[in-house]
Amino acid sequence: MLPDVGILIRQLRANGYDGWVAGCDAFDDKSLEGTVGDPASLEKVMFATHGATGVDSPIDQFLAQCKADGYKINGIFDALGADMVQISYEAAKKSGTIEPAALREAIRAPGGYPGTTAPIISFAEKKGYPVKAVPVMGFSGGKRVLITDAQPTFVPALN
Repeated sequence: MLPDVGILIRQLRANGYDGWVAGCDAFDDKSLEGTVGDPASLEKVMFATHGATGVDSPIDQFLAQCKADGYKINGIFDALGADMVQISYEAAKKSGTIEPAALREAIRAPGGYPGTTAPIISFAEKKGYPVKAVPVMGFSGGKRVLITDAQPTFVPALN
C-alpha cells in the first residue's frame, strides 16, 4: 500500500476531505509519516495491525536489535517470523518431537505461547490462525500512538 496510502491521504486532505481514514497492517510501515508530508494530515488516521510499532514497543526493540546484529530488516514481517520460530520452538519442547502431527497439536494446545508481536499467541481457539492482541494505532502531533492493544472479544471462524 505504501507509498500509495500516504499519497492518497495527502490527496484527500488537499481536496478538502477532513474525515477519518481507517486502514490495516500496511499502514504500519514507518515510511507513512514521510509520505503523507504534513503531520496534521495524520490526525484522523487509524489502523489495526499485527503489532504496535513506532512507539518503542517490544517489536521496535526486537527489530533494532536485529539491525544492530547486522540483519537486513524488512519491517514488522521480521517480527512475525520471529513469532513463528518462537512458537515452533516452544511447541517442539512441549511435545518432545518435531514430528508434524505432534507439533501441530502442541501449537494448538491451550494457553498459547509468548511472542514478539503479542504477549500471548494462541492457536487453540481457531486451530488454523492465531488469536492474539490486535493493536489499533493512531497519530497525535504527527507521532504514532497506541489507542488500544487488546484481544478481540469476537474472532469469527473462517470455515
